[in-house]
Amino acid sequence: MTIHSARWLTGHLQWCRTGVVVATWHLSPLPEPRTADDSDIVHQAHRALYRGLVGHEGMLRSLQVWTDPATVVDQMMVGIDMDSHPEWAQECLDTIPHLEGVPMGRRRHFLTVVLNPGRLAQVSRIVRAGADKAASWMHLPAVRPSDAEIARYTAQAQQVEHKIFPGFKPAPVTVAEQVWAHRHAQVRGWLSDVDPFDAPDLAEDLLRSPASSPGQRRRWLAPDECRTAPLRTPALNEGALDDLDPIQARLPAQRLRRRTLKVSTADGATTYHA
Repeated sequence: MTIHSARWLTGHLQWCRTGVVVATWHLSPLPEPRTADDSDIVHQAHRALYRGLVGHEGMLRSLQVWTDPATVVDQMMVGIDMDSHPEWAQECLDTIPHLEGVPMGRRRHFLTVVLNPGRLAQVSRIVRAGADKAASWMHLPAVRPSDAEIARYTAQAQQVEHKIFPGFKPAPVTVAEQVWAHRHAQVRGWLSDVDPFDAPDLAEDLLRSPASSPGQRRRWLAPDECRTAPLRTPALNEGALDDLDPIQARLPAQRLRRRTLKVSTADGATTYHA
């Protein structure tokens, strides 16, 4: 399964440019097994997850995110009266500069499933993909999904959610988290790519829409608002040739030797991918 370019986002649903509609959930991993019985339980849980998704096209993603040292220190102080324990308060303060030089991270797990609510929807999907392509070619806005269409796919997503093994605690993602996941694919490994669950305000900040006119203020998007995906296509430079001298960049050997993809986003982030 391939995650296609997003056209519309609402809740945990995504309308792709190809007409496909997908739903995404965040999954909580099970504790690491310590005994043979624990390993068997974990195995059974994963088998139940995959069996419940039989007949559905889906994709599991495990995304590694950077952990802010301040988040670690905050967790060290949870439930402790710092006034009564000044030594521990000082220990927490001394921990911050130590952690700043240590790369830390964790993984977030997402399940994305293609929705198929019927043959009529298949025809609608093909028509919508063609209409969106024509609108993009003529520089016109895409057609917003109707409320009935949103309700139909939402009901289908609820049916799929009931089939997901509850031990993984499936939780529908937000629009902000969907945008964050797309951006993560562009800037992974960048230290500012923080965990959207530890820093939800930063994830929501990705949803600020650009002003439609110079004098108009930027506005926050409603969490349940169905709108055009606020995602910009990054600039891709195969081999990062623009980092070289123009003469060196034209050499065929450089194009073959430099197996690197330079990705530059609209907000100024530049990362290098193998």
